[in-house]
Amino acid sequence: MIKNWWLPLLVGVLFILVGAWTISTPVKSYMSLAIIFASFMFVSGIFQLIFSINNRNEIDDWGWHFAGAMFDFVVGAVLFFNPAVTMVVLHLSMPFILCSKALPPSVLHST
Repeated sequence: MIKNWWLPLLVGVLFILVGAWTISTPVKSYMSLAIIFASFMFVSGIFQLIFSINNRNEIDDWGWHFAGAMFDFVVGAVLFFNPAVTMVVLHLSMPFILCSKALPPSVLHST
């Protein structure tokens, strides 16, 4: 049985809440969005690390989950400590990151 199955669900719900807040306050939210985006990437990376490490014996290709978690963790930390960089790359990186989160792993890793 998959352990900590609720962690990816929690991350998804948090992303939906942040999206709804951003749509409701577009002008005031860009700077806040940059900081929140970086924070969520960082926290998402932590949750995904916990998930991938706890399920390494139960998930095929768990290394892909671990690598994605490390990517989110490192990029989130870099963006959090450099908000100006986050504001510049936010509109460029957001579509790719959200699409990669939305697609199921079976589509991303199909052979």
